[in-house]
Order: sequence, then C-alpha cells, then structure tokens
Amino acid sequence: MTAYLFTLCEEHGVFVIDNGIPDENEDLIFSGRINSMGLVYMQSVIENEFSIELPVAMLIAELRTIHSIAAYLLESISTAQSS
Repeated sequence: MTAYLFTLCEEHGVFVIDNGIPDENEDLIFSGRINSMGLVYMQSVIENEFSIELPVAMLIAELRTIHSIAAYLLESISTAQSS
C-alpha cells in the first residue's frame, strides 16, 4: 500500500520533490514536502482513489507520514469490506 500511495501522489504532483522521494516515515508537513494546499489536494486524491472519507484534520494531526496514511487506508478498506 505504501508503494502504491507514493506512486499515486507522484502521479498527481502532490509532493514537493526537490530532494527526491520522501521516506515513508518522514513527516511530510514538517519536512516541507507538502503545504496546506497540498494536504487538501492529497485528501481529494486519496478520497477519489479509495472511495473513503479522509478528514483533513486527521492528515494534520495524526496522518503525517506516508506510512501512517497507508496504515489508515488499509484499516479503512478492511473495515469497509467486512461490513
């Protein structure tokens, strides 16, 4: 899921990639890889791709790395499929 999320974000130009692709545990906001507009765009890309609701507040407060976003998506998809 992490690799797919990286690819998805790269294809949509979500990250500022001046220094290569971010590490999966890198804080995207703190590192400057993404700004507030980028967060909203990333939220939209993820919601459209996975048909889930992802509050931007979660991206700001909790889901600040690709790894944590991927884990959230896996859990959300698994929960939705078992319902």
